[in-house]
Amino acid sequence: MASGKHYKNFYTKEAHTYHSSRYDTLYGRIFRTLHQETLGSMIDTIQPVDQVLEVACGTGYTTAYLTDLGLNVIATDLTPAMMERAQETTGSRGVKFVEANALSLPFPDGAFELVISTRFMHLFPEEMQLRVLRELSRVTSSGGHVLVDFDNLSSRLILAIPHLLYNLVRYRRIAPDTHYNNVHGLESLFTRAGLTPQRIAGVAGYHLFAAGLLSERLAIRLGRGHSDGAMRLFSEQLVVLARK
Repeated sequence: MASGKHYKNFYTKEAHTYHSSRYDTLYGRIFRTLHQETLGSMIDTIQPVDQVLEVACGTGYTTAYLTDLGLNVIATDLTPAMMERAQETTGSRGVKFVEANALSLPFPDGAFELVISTRFMHLFPEEMQLRVLRELSRVTSSGGHVLVDFDNLSSRLILAIPHLLYNLVRYRRIAPDTHYNNVHGLESLFTRAGLTPQRIAGVAGYHLFAAGLLSERLAIRLGRGHSDGAMRLFSEQLVVLARK
């Protein structure tokens, strides 16, 4: 398994292109809209929340959205170069940035009502995911919430060919170095971490790229149907809201 130093070196090199390659492409814009809608709807169910901890903030994609919701954000990341980009993204919104390892956060037990981490857990196998979740749980207050997303195993299997084609065209690789989770496994994982899942919602899906070629609005409308029910199987991500 890759070390913290490996990730730090990798994302230092990725810092200047990460945001544009993930969120400014056709599919990136579709994903961004659907992802933020899901995060917003989940946060709405647990308001009021004052201060939020974001773990692995990257270039500030989610950080900026959280401040748009009126939340006070402390954002952490292992890589200073990524946080520099996040500071550019958030500007003068008052975000406090802290360099930190997700396995050892420099905050006391129960310090935050809401802890969020996005586009991060797919980097790790299940046992490492469990360690991260336990650390997120540690800094979450009793009755507080953890909001985390994971890459969806069922979509990867059902849409194996579209997934392969997308990665070949977009990234010139056969597949990303990604770990996938399913709904049942996530329910068990969160329970082991001392957290109770309240909702698991599906987000986006690479196949929406084809609809996006016709109309981004059409793709987003179709993608909204992937949140729950049978269509959740086709979603790229599973976003989990859990209570401590």
